[in-house]
Amino acid sequence: MEILPLSNVSLKIKGKKASLVVDPQVIREKVEADGIVILTQEDFAAAKIEGARVVLRGPGEYEVSGIKISGVKVGGHLVYKLHVDGINIALTTGSATEGLKDQLSDHHILILYADAAIDSSIVATLEPRVVLFYGQQAKDFVKDGVSTAKFFITKEKLPEKMETVILQ
Repeated sequence: MEILPLSNVSLKIKGKKASLVVDPQVIREKVEADGIVILTQEDFAAAKIEGARVVLRGPGEYEVSGIKISGVKVGGHLVYKLHVDGINIALTTGSATEGLKDQLSDHHILILYADAAIDSSIVATLEPRVVLFYGQQAKDFVKDGVSTAKFFITKEKLPEKMETVILQ
């Protein structure tokens, strides 16, 4: 699986069978999404995404091209749980971390959009193997972490201890 930023607020997650785009608000060029677009906020649009068969805008259970997706509301924020290539991923914003303790368990990767300060004790209780931060403020909120332009991972190569990654 490959995870890469498309802009300060948008990501692409590419699995073996399909890829999806998260929050395509300020993307300069057209991007192929193999049918899946996830919107975490109402003001985001899917206009620059080619091949978008499904646009997910809220809570619910979905399965598209072998990717299982579950969206839930936590304190007014959307949290998406994804299952891609055998890896469980939680996708949300830093401002939603307060309510995550009771909502998430057994996720290999926690992807956080750095829109607010993040309580590291809450992240630690979730016990993800990888915490991946993205967004313009990611470097302001995360002091220790490896910076990279793209993140590649397979289930077999998940680290034993939690690693912090900043997507630039």
